[in-house]
Amino acid sequence: MRTLLAGFAALVLAGPAVAQDPFDFEDLALPPINATSGLGLVQQEIGAYRGYDFFGIGAMSSAAPIFGTPAAASSGVKYAFVGSEGLGALYRFDLRGFDFFSAFLSFQPSGGQTDPAQIIIRGFRTGDTELASFTRSIALTSTVTRYDFDFRNLEQLEFETVAGVGFLAIDDLNVATVPEPATMLLFGSGLAGLAGLHLRRRRAA
Repeated sequence: MRTLLAGFAALVLAGPAVAQDPFDFEDLALPPINATSGLGLVQQEIGAYRGYDFFGIGAMSSAAPIFGTPAAASSGVKYAFVGSEGLGALYRFDLRGFDFFSAFLSFQPSGGQTDPAQIIIRGFRTGDTELASFTRSIALTSTVTRYDFDFRNLEQLEFETVAGVGFLAIDDLNVATVPEPATMLLFGSGLAGLAGLHLRRRRAA
């Protein structure tokens, strides 16, 4: 019985597992790739995508995956982007919280730029105004790199290119929705019922 109750307590505290939804952007409909530039470009915002609203973030495809190198392999030929000295953000339609775990990032320069671009990623929780709960600054080059984050229970996630001529490319954006309190309560109630059933059976025996 002690073992069951200990397991029950641990599960209630931990809550149910949250399914992760990596955004690879491969299911977005984009124009045909331009034979000259090698890119298929959507200038406007992605907008609604998998329960989130993207603003200031467009989508692009390329003839060859810039995120497909063996050193930093990720998915396909489509990815999101934020322009030079631009600001892009996303949040959930239902305004539920979400966690941000990782993303593949690269800055694709233009105009002969060789210096790293300065990128700032901010995570805002409910109640945050001017100051974000999470902030990370990265000197980003064209080398594709996976970055891990631990931004929890966000209301909004922002990507800003502070300096650099070109665009910030984003792929395999790994986010997960935070469970609603009602879901947690039902989960805990079900476990409590199992514990009570076990206790009654022990008494009957």
